[in-house]
Amino acid sequence: MKDNLEYKGGNPDSQEAYFCKDVSGDENEDVIVENFIWNRKKSNDNIIDTGTGKGFSFYYARHAFDDEYVYEVYNEQNPDNYKTLGIIYENVIVVINCLDENNKTRIISAWEVDKDSHIAHRYYMNKRLKQNRKPQRESLEEEIKNPRFTCEVDKDIVYAYVSKKLQERNFEKIYKDSN
Repeated sequence: MKDNLEYKGGNPDSQEAYFCKDVSGDENEDVIVENFIWNRKKSNDNIIDTGTGKGFSFYYARHAFDDEYVYEVYNEQNPDNYKTLGIIYENVIVVINCLDENNKTRIISAWEVDKDSHIAHRYYMNKRLKQNRKPQRESLEEEIKNPRFTCEVDKDIVYAYVSKKLQERNFEKIYKDSN
C-alpha cells in the first residue's frame, strides 16, 4: 500500500482506488463499478497478496478488459471461471473472473505477469494474430451491391466490380476496349 493511504470512496479511477485499501464500506460487501462486481475484502487482499510488492485493487484490474486485444484462456484450476489477459499501462495483467447472475463480470483475482512468462507470450501472440488478421473477403453478391466497389465513367467505361487487389492499388479504373 502506498504510505498507508486509504480509499474512502469517490473517484473509482483515482490512485487511491487503484493501490490503497478500500474502506468505503463493509469489508465483506460487494463493490459494483460499471459492469463489474467484486468482494471488497478480496480486492483489499489483492493489494498485499500479489507477491511482487506492486499490489493493486480490482478497481485497477477491471481496466484489463478495456484492452482491444483482451484475450481469454482456459482456466485449468477452475473451468467455471475465465482467465482473461489484458494490458494496463504496458503490463500484462491476468484477471480471474466469471459472469454473475446479473450478467456482471465478477472479478475474483488479478495479478501482473512477468513480460517473459509463457502467459505474456500467449497474450502477445494473440495480439499479433489479431493485428494481422485481414477482414474476410465479401461475397461477390455483396461486392456487386456495395457502391464503393463500383465505378462508372462515361459510355466508354463499364461498371467495374473491383476485387480486393484492385482496392489495394487505389481503385484502378478499368476502361472498356475502344474496338
